[in-house]
Amino acid sequence: MSDTDDNEDHPNPGEKRPASDQLKNRSYEVGYGKPPMHTRFGPNNRANPRGRPRRQLTLAEELQRELQGLTSVTLHGREMRLKNQKLAAKKLVRTLMSGDVAAFKAITAELRHLPPQQTAPDVAEQSEDDKTVIEAYLVRRTAKPPDEEKPS
Repeated sequence: MSDTDDNEDHPNPGEKRPASDQLKNRSYEVGYGKPPMHTRFGPNNRANPRGRPRRQLTLAEELQRELQGLTSVTLHGREMRLKNQKLAAKKLVRTLMSGDVAAFKAITAELRHLPPQQTAPDVAEQSEDDKTVIEAYLVRRTAKPPDEEKPS
């Protein structure tokens, strides 16, 4: 395509047409992934420079995050880093031991929500086969290896 063909409808056909005019008149297929030229971002123009904002945390999530954090404390003359959850439990128990009824109610209400603790099965619940395997293992484990003769 020659310059004269592009400039036929321009007021001065011999004069070069600006690049923006050439883009407007150029045949361009608009479709998926090909937006119209006039709606495209210009140079150095970013659409969303800071990105999508993070979702707002709920109060329970914020509390959980804070309880998982660490705090430096001095216990029995030693500086330690403990989880905030453990510190809160220690403080609550200390308050409970001082005779605070509200602390007792808070602890008992919280303990109701905890899942029941699972304990290891008793030895009595094991079958005879299990017992013989365990005894054989313990015998092998506690047996001393034979002394190897040292070459002189």
